[in-house]
Amino acid sequence: MKILYISPKVPYPLSDGGKLRVFNNIKHLCKKHNVVTLSFIKDKKELKGISNLKKLASVETIVLPRYRSWINSFFGLFSKKPLRVSYFKDKNFRKKAKKLSKQADIIIIQSLRMTQYAFYPEKTIVDIVDTPSLQIKRALRKESFIWKLIWKIELPRIIRFEKKIAKKFKKIVFASKADENAMCNGVVLKNSTSIDNIDRKDPNKNNIMFLGNMEYPPNIDAVNYFVNKIFPLIKKEIRDAKFYIVGKNPKKIKFKKKDIVITGFVPNLNEYFSRCKVFAAPLRIGSGIQNKVLEALNYEIPIVTTSIVNAGVEAKEDKEILIANNAEEFAEHTIRLLKDSKLRKRLSSEGKKFLKKNYSEEKINKELDKIIKK
Repeated sequence: MKILYISPKVPYPLSDGGKLRVFNNIKHLCKKHNVVTLSFIKDKKELKGISNLKKLASVETIVLPRYRSWINSFFGLFSKKPLRVSYFKDKNFRKKAKKLSKQADIIIIQSLRMTQYAFYPEKTIVDIVDTPSLQIKRALRKESFIWKLIWKIELPRIIRFEKKIAKKFKKIVFASKADENAMCNGVVLKNSTSIDNIDRKDPNKNNIMFLGNMEYPPNIDAVNYFVNKIFPLIKKEIRDAKFYIVGKNPKKIKFKKKDIVITGFVPNLNEYFSRCKVFAAPLRIGSGIQNKVLEALNYEIPIVTTSIVNAGVEAKEDKEILIANNAEEFAEHTIRLLKDSKLRKRLSSEGKKFLKKNYSEEKINKELDKIIKK
């Protein structure tokens, strides 16, 4: 069959969870189907380094400069559509999507914002991934005054749009059960991940690791929360504790302390996973499945996270993962792990078993095939 895969961004390089999800799906689908991708790019420079994607699929792109997206958003204020939908409005993309959709047997559209380019609902699968209204409701608790104002304008529009999409399409996919529950009945397709045989030795030093794209607001909030509220409590008990912030685009993160290391992008994550005793994921906003947690489970490093993160991952508390929803509890769990090697070993082992059972490429690909065949 000929499959058209429409996404907001070219799914390569694999710089965020959304791209990784699309790329993994395409990697599997291209084994049996002819796949064409259609995505936006900000400029032609983005086409460099996508040779790995071109080996799998025919890649179509439309240039949408950022300044035009901001103009779209401004005029979107005077419409009833969500601003994130207006942001990606483009007549050239619409024309290209219409042409390619006509030729396709199946169309997969990633994210709510791209459903404006769905011309054949009967043969379209909408991969919502993370439910926007759930993200916004969580963000309203933590964001600044300006962002709260924007989200209060956006939220009613998003809810109306989600209801419209739920009525229009029969095949709607979510990354987690929590996201499905927040919007409508659909199908849950979790993110797949590679399962590696890791020969991990327990580190000697009391290092703690965070991983993520530091342009992503929930990651910025999580790191600030950890450094300002949680880490001082840990330092009172374990003076030699060190916190590693690993991930690209760390411009908005500025901590001038010897015990906080900001690495920026690193080509080999194994170096940092192997030197840290604990993986911290103190996210308080966002939704869906955090791929950073799946990577930590794969590398067999024990995890402390929040209920918001685990709502997507669905690991068993105290068996496969530790959960904390305030600074004191988060610090307490982290200190326990830093001190107790047996606890670290047990959580790492059980976490890896959980990952193999629920997130292997083989399992997720079988579920993807079922969705395509229905």
